Amino acid sequence: MSEAMLIEERSESIREDRKQPQGESMKLLIRADKNETVASGHVQRCLSLADAFRDLGGEVTFVSADQGAVSTVTGRGYACIVLDTDWQDMEGEIPSLNAVLRDGRPDLLLVDSYRATASYLKAAGDTVPVVWMDDLMDMTPRVRAIVNYEIYADRASYGGADRGTAFLLGPSYAPLRKAFGEIPAPKIPAFPNRLLLMCGGSMPYDILGRLTALALAGGWKEITALCGNHRELKAELEQRFAGHAGLHFLDFVEDMPALYARTDLAVSAAGSTLYELAAAGVPAICYTLADNQLQNAAVFADRDLMDCAGRADCGTELEEHLPALLTKNTDPDLRTRRSLALREAIDGKGACRLARALRDLI
Repeated sequence: MSEAMLIEERSESIREDRKQPQGESMKLLIRADKNETVASGHVQRCLSLADAFRDLGGEVTFVSADQGAVSTVTGRGYACIVLDTDWQDMEGEIPSLNAVLRDGRPDLLLVDSYRATASYLKAAGDTVPVVWMDDLMDMTPRVRAIVNYEIYADRASYGGADRGTAFLLGPSYAPLRKAFGEIPAPKIPAFPNRLLLMCGGSMPYDILGRLTALALAGGWKEITALCGNHRELKAELEQRFAGHAGLHFLDFVEDMPALYARTDLAVSAAGSTLYELAAAGVPAICYTLADNQLQNAAVFADRDLMDCAGRADCGTELEEHLPALLTKNTDPDLRTRRSLALREAIDGKGACRLARALRDLI
């Protein structure tokens, strides 16, 4: 059991004594974007946290630079304030954000954006305590708390922090949907017939087309490729690979746990999806699409949780490595051992754990 889980059990009675007075509601404001450039991962993980925070009796409101996140956020039952600013220039939105903070008077502001700067976080922190969602470890801003749920998160990488800064680090805090904490252990078949191909929110480098071609060349009969909201891509791939009865391209899937329950082996980009697969105990092979996924892939591979097929954005690494790794992962003993290890590393209860930690900061 991780240190975060032990602390969670030992301090529950203390938390109960520190709840807001009856009649007062905790208020969390979440600043996150989603648009044609920023994939949905930031907003989706914040929504998981929002659900857990609301379960504790808190109120959550989202703030975005533009309209890109509105339908996703409101579709989950949360208000979304649009600043009508440039998402790439967060320092330029400080006056508008501060007006929202003064009007709404939240207890905490959580910021989840790669565009946030130390100056931006300090300016917001002058009005309300700030929690920063990070995964790059390239700065140590003056904030109330730093959240980094990545498997490679390291306190030593954050030098010079204020003494009052709380660090919520490691996959014990991975904010997955509540359903991921309730998934039963999967049954590992002798041979993995059902292959799931995934990319994440964006679809660069013809990645799904390349993965599909490799899977078909490897003789896989039951293949599901997840296209998300890219309907034009789905139609193009269906036409391109017509004639394969066991091949299915799916739109956005709401019930991911159910999809994982029908998966024997997955191939996924090394982003936040790896934490979902881990909580579900799905054996997987990862690959990277961007530099910010390199550490994730390296640590999952170093801990023998899954294999990495290399960089999909770099030449033919994927084509060179994936076929052999698909064959390697037909071994039932390997998949059984890794499935157990994945579920032990990520238990799917991180959103609740993180929500309680934020509650304790109020």
